[in-house]
Amino acid sequence: MLRKRYQLNWTFECPDAVLTCSILKCTDTHFYVFGGHDKKLYLMDNENNIIDDRVFDGWVRCSYTVDLDGDGCDEVLVGAGDGNFMVLKLNPEKQKLVGVMRYRASKKIDCCTAGDFTRDGVIELVFGSEDKTLKIFNDIKAKEPKFTFYYDSWVTACSLGFLQLPKDKIPIYGLLVGTKNGLLQLIQFVNEIPDIIWQKNFNNQINDIKVGDVLNDGFNEIILSTDDTNIKILNTEGKIISEIDTEEGRPISLLIADIDGDNANEIVSGCADGHLKVFHNTTVDSNDFELKWKTKVSASIKDVCSFSGKDGNHINIVFGGYDRTIRNVTDFEWGQKQTLEISPQIQIPEIRVGKDEELFKEL
Repeated sequence: MLRKRYQLNWTFECPDAVLTCSILKCTDTHFYVFGGHDKKLYLMDNENNIIDDRVFDGWVRCSYTVDLDGDGCDEVLVGAGDGNFMVLKLNPEKQKLVGVMRYRASKKIDCCTAGDFTRDGVIELVFGSEDKTLKIFNDIKAKEPKFTFYYDSWVTACSLGFLQLPKDKIPIYGLLVGTKNGLLQLIQFVNEIPDIIWQKNFNNQINDIKVGDVLNDGFNEIILSTDDTNIKILNTEGKIISEIDTEEGRPISLLIADIDGDNANEIVSGCADGHLKVFHNTTVDSNDFELKWKTKVSASIKDVCSFSGKDGNHINIVFGGYDRTIRNVTDFEWGQKQTLEISPQIQIPEIRVGKDEELFKEL
C-alpha cells in the first residue's frame, strides 16, 4: 500500500491553463513566473501576490530563468505562440519585468533554454520552434541567431547539461534537442562550430529532456519524457539504460532534484492524466527505480519546477497545468532518510564568472 508521503503547502487559482512555470531567484528571495492560455506571463511574489505581467499575442508556452549578467538576479527567457521569443529582466526595486531582447519567429515557440554552450564565458540563448528550427543566439544583444539547426518536424524540447563521454577526459556541455517526430540529438560545440555527436529516433514526440545523476553513480544521465507511457534514462551515447513505466498517463514534464535530502536525485514527472509521480532510486550505482509517491489533479500537468525553502535546503516542488492551478508540495521525509555516499565522477567547470553591467539595454 502506497502511503501519502507529501505535504500540499498551497494551491493558487490561475486565470487560465498553465503551460509553463519557473522560479526566478534574486539575491535572498524568489518569485514565481508562469503563463499559459490567457497569453500573459505573470510574476508572483513568495506570498502569492501577482505583482506584474506581460501580454503576448499567443499562448505563453515556455520559460527559463538564468542569471545572464552575474548580478545575483535571474532573467527570464519566454517563448509564445505568436512566435515571440523575449528576455525579461527584473527591476528589484519596482518589482517589474523589463524587456531587454525580442526576436520574432515565423511560428510558435515550444522550448527555451540558456547556457554557455560555446564555452566562451558568454551565456547563449536557445529556443526551438514549430517552424522546425532550433536557433542559438550569442547573447541578448544579438539581432539574429548565430547558429540555426533545421529539422523535419517541430522542435518540442531542448536542454543543456554536462555529460561525460566515454572517450573524453573532460565533460562536454552538451545541447540536447528533441522533436515532435521523436528525434533526439546531442550537439557539442567544438572547433568553433556545433557538431552533432549522435542522434536517435524514439518514434514518439519528445516532451521534455533533463540531465542529471539518477543512477547514483556520480555521472550525469539523460532523462526523457516522450509520448508513450515510459520515462527513458539514457547514457551519454544515447543508449537506453532503463525505462520507468508511468502506467496511467503520458509523461509530459520532468524535474530532477533531491526532494528528500538523501543526496540522491528523484525523478518527478507531470503526466497527461493529471498525475504527479515521484520515482526514487535508493541504491548507489543502480537503476532500480520505484514509485515513491504520487498525487493527482483533474487535468494534464504541463510543467514542474522547484526551489529551496526558507531553511536553505528543503525542496519545494511547484507544478501547474490544464486544471488552472499552481500547487506547491514538499516531501515528508526530508532529512529523515539515510544519506547515500555518492562521489561525483565528473568535474563540472564554472559556466561563467564576473558581472557584466553593460549587457542590458531596455527595449
